[in-house]
Amino acid sequence: MSKFLTEFKTSTNELLERIRGHVQVTDALEYLIYLFFAKRISSQIESDIDKYTKVLKEQGLDDSEVKRRINNNGPDEFEYYLPEMHLWRNLDSALIEIPAELDLLLHELGRRNSGLIDVFSNINFQDEVNRNRVSFECFYDVYDFINKIDISEDSETESNEIAEAFKFLIYEIDRINGKFGGFEATPLTLTKLLSDIVKNETPDIASVYDPTCGTGMILLSLTNGVSNNPKLYGQEINSKAKNIAVMNMLISGVGINNFDIRQCNTLTEPQHEKDSFDAVIGNPPFSISWQPPAELSSDERFSEYRKLAPQSKADFAFVLDMLYHLKPNGIMAVILPLNTMSRRGAEATIREVLIDEKNVLEAVIALPPNMVSNTSIPTCIMVFKKNRQENESIIFIDASNDFQADVSKNLLRDEDIAKILNSLNEKSEIEHYCSEVTRDDIKNNEFNLNVSLYVEEYREVTIKSFEDFHKKINEYKGHQVVFRGLKDEDFDLKTSAGRMSVELTDIEDAEKSVFKQFKEQAIPHLGFEPRNDWEWLALAQHHGLPTRLLDWTQNPLVALYFAVEESTESNSAVYVYTDRENAVNISDYPNPLELSNDEPVRRYVPAHLTNRIIAQAGVFTVHHDVTSSFTSKNVDKIIIPNKIRNELKEQLYRYGIHRGTIYPGLDGLSAHIRWLSEQNDA
Repeated sequence: MSKFLTEFKTSTNELLERIRGHVQVTDALEYLIYLFFAKRISSQIESDIDKYTKVLKEQGLDDSEVKRRINNNGPDEFEYYLPEMHLWRNLDSALIEIPAELDLLLHELGRRNSGLIDVFSNINFQDEVNRNRVSFECFYDVYDFINKIDISEDSETESNEIAEAFKFLIYEIDRINGKFGGFEATPLTLTKLLSDIVKNETPDIASVYDPTCGTGMILLSLTNGVSNNPKLYGQEINSKAKNIAVMNMLISGVGINNFDIRQCNTLTEPQHEKDSFDAVIGNPPFSISWQPPAELSSDERFSEYRKLAPQSKADFAFVLDMLYHLKPNGIMAVILPLNTMSRRGAEATIREVLIDEKNVLEAVIALPPNMVSNTSIPTCIMVFKKNRQENESIIFIDASNDFQADVSKNLLRDEDIAKILNSLNEKSEIEHYCSEVTRDDIKNNEFNLNVSLYVEEYREVTIKSFEDFHKKINEYKGHQVVFRGLKDEDFDLKTSAGRMSVELTDIEDAEKSVFKQFKEQAIPHLGFEPRNDWEWLALAQHHGLPTRLLDWTQNPLVALYFAVEESTESNSAVYVYTDRENAVNISDYPNPLELSNDEPVRRYVPAHLTNRIIAQAGVFTVHHDVTSSFTSKNVDKIIIPNKIRNELKEQLYRYGIHRGTIYPGLDGLSAHIRWLSEQNDA
């Protein structure tokens, strides 16, 4: 990082800390953004005026004629234009007039430069001060800070450093406040990955489109390291975000005629309706609701997909809009919630058309957790191309475990991005990371695109003895490691609700029905009443009712016991799950059967409801998708050969793990005594 950037970031943080409590920090950052832009653009105009003045004076013109020529020719002669009286260097020295003077500077800038029309229409610093939303002293501190930094056209500071400083202010708003007027800035490492995917395929891009461009970060990332100057097209529903995007473009050196960013609802009021682009790229808002008017069913963007995206989830509406604007030889990359890959209904139909009929899906990339601000929702990238061969496979990449942990969110390292790009290029199988999958294979999975279905996520190891098991378990550290024992190694991690013998579309209703019946009829058999539906659900699961919970234990020996308890002909297994998510907050979801589709799999640690739960050190994972098997990069599988089953069971007995302790009560005691008797007879 350059000296300028380091000092700018440090002094900005010092300023914000100094005025904290006197003004909202995000308001102060917004002021900084507008004043930073005003000074920078004004300095460019000042430089142009000074150069033009020198030329005219060398021609022998006097001051009055020079002034007249500048006033008459300036709007045509310069890239941007402001009358001399409104330039930053001529702001009124009477400090009390500074807010009003800055208002005039920005409004004149917008009025006299066609590319900046409406960008500053809502700016009224004078009113902010008069209404005491911000004290004059605080506002002047912000002005004085910008006034003192050297971002002029003639400064020694490089243009790219000035652009990075401007981006820093935008990202600071995202960091401090989470959202700025309803929009978020896509993290830098994600913008780099998206742009690298596109540039990796098409280095010389002439045009790029982002239908939800926000502050323009993703579009700008496409200009880094390219020899040409691609024209950037964007649309953004949030007017403030759109205005900042325009400023971001200009500060970053994108010419006023080299971008076209418009403000409107992309889905219902597309502003680039008939245009197509070499690259389409974006990070649409996750799973927002939308109200598509009836006529959209016949809209060219959506009409070929048999169904519109559901009203509660607009994700695939954005995907189809983006794909419609992609040229036949272009490439498209879009960030989406990971669960859009497996949701049923209309989205499954759209996925089917994309894959089976249009053959446009190139790759699905599962991203690390906690990459996107203000959400822990697992995410992925879908890559599309329209010029694919009929028999061409689809690439699935599980990049979810390759990242650098940071204070607020995880980051992709250069080597992580390089690994993804190399996998896209080579299309080679990499164990636990990358798989090539045929369209028929995806069809056989009912067009479910969950990466875990195609990339073997968990590692397997076969043990030979009780000592081997101990050694393996000792590799796992931390209190969030849980274990699940299964008598058959081929059994997957699927909830009991997902195994009910009903149609997939009826499972949720069936789950609610049996749960309701259990609550109504269980009370006479209990010595207490559960305090909430979560406790009811844990109790129901523990007694064999089909639910959306999976049983785990915090004690690996308990899991081993469940794996070897019954004599079978197959090998058994213990799954080990290193949970990287926080436990579910039941106050957010009073009804566990209405868990948000956006929620990742989380642990639920029940209260001490029964002796059995206590004895088994019971804990559960909660699954909103009950129809799919649970797979995760953080799950390992320990295979237990059938031939050592009895040996392990005897070892567990010596550790006090047997049916009498696992199932406290007379039934467990009797079963344990019977087992001991069988061992003595043998």
